[in-house]
This record gives sequence, structure tokens and C-alpha cells, in this order.
Amino acid sequence: MVLVPTATGYTVSWIPGGSALYVAPSGGAVNVFATASDDSNIAVTPSAPIPIPCGSTASINVMSNGVISAGATAANANDYSATSAEFAAATIPAIYSWHDFNEAETSSSPAYVSGRIKREEAGGVLYITWDNVESYADPNNVQNPSTQQFQVDMTTGVITVVWPAISPDDTETTFPTGRPYLVGLGGPGATANPSVTLATALPITTTPNITLSSLALSAAPAPTYTIGGPSVPITYTASNVIDLAPPLGIGIGILLFSVAPFPGGLDLGFLDMPGCNLNIASLDVTIPLPGTAPTAAITLSIPQPLSPGLSFYSQALSLFAPNSLPNGQNAFGGLLSNGVQSTFNTF
Repeated sequence: MVLVPTATGYTVSWIPGGSALYVAPSGGAVNVFATASDDSNIAVTPSAPIPIPCGSTASINVMSNGVISAGATAANANDYSATSAEFAAATIPAIYSWHDFNEAETSSSPAYVSGRIKREEAGGVLYITWDNVESYADPNNVQNPSTQQFQVDMTTGVITVVWPAISPDDTETTFPTGRPYLVGLGGPGATANPSVTLATALPITTTPNITLSSLALSAAPAPTYTIGGPSVPITYTASNVIDLAPPLGIGIGILLFSVAPFPGGLDLGFLDMPGCNLNIASLDVTIPLPGTAPTAAITLSIPQPLSPGLSFYSQALSLFAPNSLPNGQNAFGGLLSNGVQSTFNTF
């Protein structure tokens, strides 16, 4: 299964016989978990950020039951029961080949030890491999190893999932026909489909479930100062900042200041920023807006000297990947807020 990133999602295709793309771990591969684990997860940091739709991620989380997710937090953390309902409830963007694995399983009769989950980088590709890892079974002395591999191209962000060997025997008391595998692309807005045949259900291009709210800027408290003394610190808050990698809260915001307004505003439709007006006449000061999406705020103490009735004007700008809205809208890659006028008065 191959997932090719687009501006807003992935195009997912099925390659018959694709298990031939499997790359066996080399002697340089390392175990993802320091000790053999069952129902565990861990964040790993590759040598370079990995491109994902609407941005990149500096780390990924590996869940031992066959899930990799963007960022350090696990999707369906340590959950061994792969069900459609739990998949649909996930809030972390993730790629699933979800199954009840147990690399800590051992047996003395017959004698065997589970394989391990391994990682390595080679040729610009991050490989995460379940290398003959045991599937949960009851009793535990039934050997049933699986091998599957996530191949993450660190330059393009293309993710390839291959299954050279599916567990031959998952017989146990809870699931007489074997523990299921749940395969797919999950996260906010994902739906839980009934069982499908991937060979005929793919290809498909995913799109995010996006509802955009207007970027809004507010300021409080009212700007005042004492003659010969300091000004009251003002907190500028931007709401509905775009999240570049939902739900991780990664947003890029800038606070723009001008000494003059732009009466009536300038329609920025010519920059393909539909519905946005420039309400300030110049860019005299620009300040990054710290915080996480969807809200970012900064508190500023305006320096003296000031005079009663002095005004300045501000807008917030939220940046995101150009053309990344549905149907390639917003070539500029930004949203502007309303304008805010701050007028100083004395106490």
C-alpha cells in the first residue's frame, strides 16, 4: 500500500505483489524498544523532518501494535483491540497496520522467542519493521510470527507499507478466527468503513474534513498609561489560527502593526486570499505570535513616551501551505484577521 502526500491529504494505491518491495533489516538496524515490549509506544526522531500534508513532523510515534503517527504522541496508545469504532475515534494522524503484536512472547515448548520491531535509515528512507514479531495467541506456545514494514521516504514523504508474512495462526479464546488486522489512514475526520478488499477499494485520494472559521484578533485591557510612568501591558489574542498538522496545534502566526489605518480596507482577492482585507496602511512592526493553534497570544508593554489619544493599528496573519485549502484555494497561503485600533489614554 503506497501513500503519496498531496497538499491536503494522501493518494493511496494498492500494488499487487508489493511485498517484493520488502527490505530486510541490515546489521545496522536497531530495536525500537530497548527491551522486548507488549502494548507499548515510543517517540523516535529521524535524522531529518518528514514531510506530511500541510507541513512536516520532526518525530513520529511507533506503537508496538502496528501504528505509526505524526508527532510524539501515540494514536490509540497501546491499544491491542483493533476495532473500527476505536479507529474512528482516533485524534492523531496515523498510518495503521493495527494488530495485537507481542514481541515479548517466548516459549519453552516448543522453544522460540519473538522477533523484534526494528528501525534504520538507508538511502533517505526510514524503515520500521516488525521482523518476525509474534501475534498474541492463547495459549502462548503457538508460534505465529508476522513481518510487516513501514517505509517512509524522508524527502518526499511517500509512505509504503508492505506485508511479507501475515501471522499463520492467531487461534485464541477471544477471537476464534484470529485477531484482526485494521489497515488504513486515520486521524481527525476519518470514518470507519466496513471490511473492504483493498485491491479493489484503492486507489483513493483523501481530503481533510476542514471547516474554516474567520481569523479573529482582540486586545485587552484598554491601553492606558500614567504620565511619566509605564503603560499597561496589552495582550493581543488571535483566535482560529490555522493548525498545520491537526490536532498537533502547529501554527504560524504574525502580528502586524501600523501607525495608520487603511480606510475601507484593501480586498486581497487579487492575491487569491478570498474574503481577506488589508486594514492597515503600512507594515511598521511585525512580531511572531507564540502559542499553539487555534489560539495564539502575546503581551506587549508599549514603551514611553506616549501622548493622550495616540493610536496604532494591528492585524493578525495566519500562514499555511499555499494552495492547501480544498480545490487548491488560497494560492498565497494566509488568512488575515479583522483590524484592531489601540488608542492610549491616561489613568
